[in-house]
Amino acid sequence: MAPDLTANERTGLGSWSVEDITEYLQHGRNARAAAGGAMADVITYSTSLLTDDDRRAIAVYLKSRAASAATTPEKPDGAAMQRGAAIYSDACASCH
Repeated sequence: MAPDLTANERTGLGSWSVEDITEYLQHGRNARAAAGGAMADVITYSTSLLTDDDRRAIAVYLKSRAASAATTPEKPDGAAMQRGAAIYSDACASCH
């Protein structure tokens, strides 16, 4: 799954500031997200080694991208939601 790197407020980086992006690229985490999996490797072996100016340039570029088209999430299947609720109630609710 590749994340939306456009200015889309819901699915992309629209609500992230340039500072949020540069912090993420340097440390792999910020107040909004933490890198995992393949992205953690990108941070460790690539973007954390960039200069502050280069990370900022990447962030400014990403913020300049137009937002992707807004999409409406599909309505979940009612029967599947009921099965999920039952599983959650049996296996998860006591702790969560």
